Amino acid sequence: MPAVVDETELPGWRLASQRLTGSGFPPTAEGAAAVVRWLGAVQSQDHEPALWSLAQRTGGVGLGELAAAFDAGAFVRTHVLRPTWHFIPPEELRGLLALTGPRVAAACAARWRELDLPAPLRARATDVLAIAIDERGPLTRAELKDALEVAGISAAGQRLPHLLLHAELEAVLVSGGMRGRQQTWALVDRRVPAAGPVDREEVLRALTARYVRSHGPVTERDFAWWSGLTLRQVREGLQLARPDVEAVEAGGGLYWSGDDPPRRARGRPTVHLVQSYDEYLVAYSESRALADPAGYAKQMPRGGILAPSLLVDGRLAGHWRRRLAAGRAEVAVTTLAALTSTERRALDDEAHRYAAFLGLPLRLTVHERASDEAGPA
Repeated sequence: MPAVVDETELPGWRLASQRLTGSGFPPTAEGAAAVVRWLGAVQSQDHEPALWSLAQRTGGVGLGELAAAFDAGAFVRTHVLRPTWHFIPPEELRGLLALTGPRVAAACAARWRELDLPAPLRARATDVLAIAIDERGPLTRAELKDALEVAGISAAGQRLPHLLLHAELEAVLVSGGMRGRQQTWALVDRRVPAAGPVDREEVLRALTARYVRSHGPVTERDFAWWSGLTLRQVREGLQLARPDVEAVEAGGGLYWSGDDPPRRARGRPTVHLVQSYDEYLVAYSESRALADPAGYAKQMPRGGILAPSLLVDGRLAGHWRRRLAAGRAEVAVTTLAALTSTERRALDDEAHRYAAFLGLPLRLTVHERASDEAGPA
């Protein structure tokens, strides 16, 4: 019989699993690459905010160092798991794409038909893109669009991003280094270490164990959402991953975990300013509401619980935004419940960590929705 745990313990357990508390990763670029390996994949459609997600789990590495590590290929960015970008370990790219790429392609099939992108055209476009990069090195979106147009392939509107996505799913293209603020694409064979044949069962076992260990406790449907796999594949993966993962019962539901619950910490509350689509919020479906027991999501701005969020002890407590102006980081936080004095001090500390990540002085403004008071710090 599965062990029974109190459902109220799950948010703190997830914070520890995700290394938002008790990290253990050094505040270096190498530590950030280790975070990507720990989590398995980190949703990253917004490049710089996703780097903040890595920095939060290392305890102090700066934006410049992380950007340089990405440019050097310490971790790469591609479409995998679902039709969106993720940071992933470069050495695992081929295996992950072999497992989840067909599912992503199937999810895009209807859109490809709407855009008049049949399979022969997608294959020809992939060849054109690969030849252009092979001849000239990593290229920007605009440069790749020009290469397609010269070859007589229309890249208007959404055709270009979908042709690039297809080339990524074929393990031909992957992120290159940034050119200023512009993303580039590089050849997988130049950017990613060579690998032997893919062992499907081993890739599935490893992905399952990694997700459960780094995001747990999780449900089967959470894993299916995050990975893009079918429930049949998820259940196969969970069996392959035993005894590294085990089931527990909480709130009448069945969850899976790879570690024992952390000891309940005493003292100061934990406060996090997480980016939109941070793994702590986006990596679950069935049990996402564990992060919002008070039902604050309906009071959040566009994006709901997946907007840039204030977390207090792993529970939704507000939202935030940032603006860079006059050589400083202006961070505005709106709380959805009154903060205690210790929670406010912890928020101040977190905002200063964020400004330090950017390498800028901070101006913090907090609007406490419950008390209708605001104050700069």
